[in-house]
Amino acid sequence: MQQSILQYHGLTKDPFSNGAKATFLNTGALQQRAALLVELCALTPRPIIVSGEEGAGKSSFLNAIAIALPSPYVSILWKARDDSTSDELFTHLAASLGLNAAQQTTEELAEAVRAQLVRMGAAGTIAVLLVDDADRLADEVFDQLLELGYTDEGWLRLVLTGHPDLTAHAVSRRAGSGPDWLPHVELPALNVDEVADYLHLRMADAGATGDSPFTGELCRHFQTRARGNPGELNRIATEYLRAQFRRTPTPIGIEADRRWNLPLIGGVAAGVIILAGSLVALMGSDSDAPAPPELPPLELPKREVPPPKPA
Repeated sequence: MQQSILQYHGLTKDPFSNGAKATFLNTGALQQRAALLVELCALTPRPIIVSGEEGAGKSSFLNAIAIALPSPYVSILWKARDDSTSDELFTHLAASLGLNAAQQTTEELAEAVRAQLVRMGAAGTIAVLLVDDADRLADEVFDQLLELGYTDEGWLRLVLTGHPDLTAHAVSRRAGSGPDWLPHVELPALNVDEVADYLHLRMADAGATGDSPFTGELCRHFQTRARGNPGELNRIATEYLRAQFRRTPTPIGIEADRRWNLPLIGGVAAGVIILAGSLVALMGSDSDAPAPPELPPLELPKREVPPPKPA
């Protein structure tokens, strides 16, 4: 966003930038999924998939999990790219585990990482590798990543984010040598109240004071048009602020977009049913596994939404 637009709105930075370090709104639905994710880590060594459409907030959610994950877990966050290599994966793991990665081949690094994970497990500490955008990895790197996470001993827990088809992709890559399903956490869409809080929090974090420019009617319209997707909300809100600066009619007029009024309740309810089913299936399929450790409740980073809230 241009500096002149920021100054016009009394902002010190772009309020609607994307990325893992963006302002995180801890909703009740996300808190529920974070708690489920920790329970899944305790119940099974299988990789856990966190899925959502582009812009659903997967990076922000994963970053919050990495900060808040309780003992006995040690979190390691890795951002995957299209050109990520196996050497980069094991170098990152080695550095995160306190190993010297200098002048070692990829095979030597992999062996050193596995040995360190075994030592940590024997001492009661479990490493959790949280891989953002795992669906972008080349098959060769993805296969090596899964090999680390598919162990009965549970040396390393894997949490992988990606598109909704990532679960099927992961299962297909281990066909014949792994389970035919994986625990799956789907990120929810924001409801109207959460959209209002999200927009107001983003503006306040960027230096805005006073009343929010996003009225209750606008928030309802934005939620419908974006279908509760934070990334799409960022785009729509940015266009609205630009239109206000230009003093021109906004290209996202409410009347022109009535066709976007699509129901969301069914999708949210289906997501909750999927989550509950995953937990019940895990408890049944791994009934012979040792009892999971007692874990303190997970507290995601909290941000108070400053008043006033849009009417």
